[in-house]
Amino acid sequence: MRRRTTALVAILGLALTVLALRPVIAATSAPRSDEKVVACPGATAAQQTGADLVVTGNADDEINQALTDAGGNGSVLVVGGTCNLGASVRLREGVRLHCDSWGTELKAAVAGVDVVTLDSVDVERAHFDHCTVNGNKFAIAGAGRGIVIDNTGGSFEYNDPSIVVTDTIVKNTGGDGVWVSGRSRATRMDRVRVEKAGGDGFVINAVDSFFDSIESGGAAGYGLDLEGANNRVVNGKFWFSDLSGVLVHGVRNSLVGVEAQDNMQHGFEITLGKNVLQGTQADSNGWTGSACTAGTQAGYFVSGADLLVDGIGFDKHESNRNGGLGCQEFGVQFTSAANSPSVITHIVTYGNLTGPFTGTKPANALVVS
Repeated sequence: MRRRTTALVAILGLALTVLALRPVIAATSAPRSDEKVVACPGATAAQQTGADLVVTGNADDEINQALTDAGGNGSVLVVGGTCNLGASVRLREGVRLHCDSWGTELKAAVAGVDVVTLDSVDVERAHFDHCTVNGNKFAIAGAGRGIVIDNTGGSFEYNDPSIVVTDTIVKNTGGDGVWVSGRSRATRMDRVRVEKAGGDGFVINAVDSFFDSIESGGAAGYGLDLEGANNRVVNGKFWFSDLSGVLVHGVRNSLVGVEAQDNMQHGFEITLGKNVLQGTQADSNGWTGSACTAGTQAGYFVSGADLLVDGIGFDKHESNRNGGLGCQEFGVQFTSAANSPSVITHIVTYGNLTGPFTGTKPANALVVS
């Protein structure tokens, strides 16, 4: 018994010694043994010791090299603060790229860089998460975008490339924050926040894709420009956009639990039909920060046909806004293109400056005030 106890103690001591010698890498989850680690210039000594590649200049060479080395079925972890980029980081097929926290930034260092793109149009089943993407527009010029997913002309194992982006912040881009092409089917994004995009917050030309808990604030264009078909947008919010909060310019899309608040033009601008909006809120749009936007601005601007809209439009009437009169002038605005097949149901409007609706209301449209 004594010899058995002595042997167990010796084995335990050896295991503790091995653990003590293992490099320490700060991460949201422990890296796998085959994971490639890239340390940004600000990484700690321990992080640099445990890294496969340590960045000394611009990080695009090291990160792209690590993505190539991952071999089509591995992952790459970026640690240690800001990694400046002289060129795009290019996602590889079957590889996950992630950061240790939102405190680690992939940051454009030259004008016009799209920070994260695909390595080719054929890339499928790639995953990007837990990073901050910084377009750096206040320091460099150009219309570089944050995340660009473009599979146009690509060839895939089974029809859809299915790129996944999760838990990511995109900020200060000269161009659009997130841009997804029409051939990028089965794209999945969730918990992606865009701040101060120089173009639109999100441009979604995708088809058959899924967007959950996405948000944009302070975009120079639209918060969400939805141009593709048969997409689902759930639990989103778009605010402080210089244009409308949400532009729906595609067909057969579903928006559920989406809010457009404090945008300079309309809350929801719906120009094409066969779309469904349910549980949506158009809150206090037509607001510039110091005065109401000139012209008629509505919670819901409707010029499409064959729509189902079930939501609410209102202005908060805060005392510091336009003398308390509100800025969203109508709950709903119809145009001549919003013909009889358009259906607006259960839009309750209150607090709007001029009235619950304007324009010729289609015969089967119901606005409950």
